[in-house]
Amino acid sequence: MLALRVVGLLATAPLLLGTAQAQLDTEAAPVSSISSSGAGSQMGLNASLKGGSFGRALGSVLGGPWDTETYPPPAPGDNRELGVEYLDSSFFVSGRGHTTLGDNYRIHRFDENNPPPSTSWYMGSWPQTTQSIGWAGRDMESNDTNLLWVGSDNGEVSEYGWDGVNLTWIQYYNYGIPDTFRAFAASPSWWYTSSFSGDIWECFPASATGGVNAQISNPGLTNYGAGYDACNDTIWWWSQDGPTGQEVTATEWDHNTQNLTGRSFMGALVGGSNIAGGADVYVDSTGSTVMVGLHQATPDSITVYEICASGPSCNPVFYCTPKPSSSGCVPTIQTQGPPPLLPNTGCPATGACDYDVIVINVESKKPGIIFYGYAPAAIPFQCSFLCVQPPIKRTPPQFSGGGVVPCDGTLTWTVNCPGDPPGTFVFYQGWFRDPADPCGFGTGLSDAVELQFQ
Repeated sequence: MLALRVVGLLATAPLLLGTAQAQLDTEAAPVSSISSSGAGSQMGLNASLKGGSFGRALGSVLGGPWDTETYPPPAPGDNRELGVEYLDSSFFVSGRGHTTLGDNYRIHRFDENNPPPSTSWYMGSWPQTTQSIGWAGRDMESNDTNLLWVGSDNGEVSEYGWDGVNLTWIQYYNYGIPDTFRAFAASPSWWYTSSFSGDIWECFPASATGGVNAQISNPGLTNYGAGYDACNDTIWWWSQDGPTGQEVTATEWDHNTQNLTGRSFMGALVGGSNIAGGADVYVDSTGSTVMVGLHQATPDSITVYEICASGPSCNPVFYCTPKPSSSGCVPTIQTQGPPPLLPNTGCPATGACDYDVIVINVESKKPGIIFYGYAPAAIPFQCSFLCVQPPIKRTPPQFSGGGVVPCDGTLTWTVNCPGDPPGTFVFYQGWFRDPADPCGFGTGLSDAVELQFQ
């Protein structure tokens, strides 16, 4: 693996921005080589790469692995996590036990928009209400607005209401099947569940009588989680069925024909004992269909994978992880097109010179730059991440302004002058001086944005 150094960005940065080190770690950007052929790669970084066109194929890692067990304090410390569900721009994770409190049966919430290392990652926990005396809540499903269903032992499903702040138990549904609602998926017409290698059960959703419509033979999978893929009208099973029978694997199943489609991919390798947990398929903030899978590992973690990439769109794609400043603010990149476009909409037109990349929440009255390149990255750099793959181009230096309140500075660059050819993807990130940086580098870094020129 080749060592990477910032050639264009920081060649003159010591004169402009201080003596920050320019050398990068030799770790490559965390874009998985996983494909439909089943090849996988070790993932060890907490940077988020999601959305856009870059390196995306079935099973590409778009985010994570993100620690849902211990990071950041006061994280739940729950080392027996089982299920995961995407709802209200966050991930709900079910857990059986706490490392010090025993079997406390909780549901934890984590913020999609503030993954590690953000201290806003963990958002809180609520108690499970369950009749199960075993592992209680396993995999979960939702109606994507205000209801969360949690599967557990003996065909039990607990229904919770979500009001944007609190999770409140409503009622039980008891299906009377001899299996656990372990791998749980909700299609428009049915609930599907499977427990390990047991049969698949097709159930009437939210049925007061616990109605079962069909019992379907398992196609040879060891299922821990599941999610409905509206992009393809299929079910993805999250199982323990890799080449040696141990690796975490996603496998697509057509619920209409009850046959496997032939599409599958291996999950990322996560530290320690990597066992499948729950899963969910959902539409992310870029409009693409993705899957989040829970890894029962060390620590328990979740990872987001590509399922059905949308085509090129005129929405900017925000990715990677910003570095909190010494004042505790998170520098965030935005875009602004010409009127009547709202912020963060539209694509820059080649040669238009009317589309801005803006970094907000910057330390005030500090020198900085916006830099760019033609491929994404998430390379460990100065206690954060370099989100643009070298070689890098620098925009002219500027001062952030502000000074009334902490972090009211901004950096702005009007892109596309003279512009790149139509169809070109360009990736932007902000960099500025932060003398009180607790890491000692004296620098700040924003997240990044991908734009496609028209």
